[in-house]
Amino acid sequence: MKNNDSTAWETRKTLTRNSRMGHAYWAHEKVKSSTSVTGYYYIRDCACSNCGQYSRAELATCPNCGCVMDAERPKTV
Repeated sequence: MKNNDSTAWETRKTLTRNSRMGHAYWAHEKVKSSTSVTGYYYIRDCACSNCGQYSRAELATCPNCGCVMDAERPKTV
């Protein structure tokens, strides 16, 4: 009976993880700074464009929502 329960649990985890997956990109935020030559600097952490969770590294997938980070970033003006 334990094998069936653990298999069902693994299937449920996989379905939950896959249902949250999509495509997103890492967004870097600018902060105004009077000491910077350009007038602003980028914060060290980057945020997932899907869930907004911050990460210190640009990983291939978001550790929070599971999105694959291969989407195009929108062009800024």
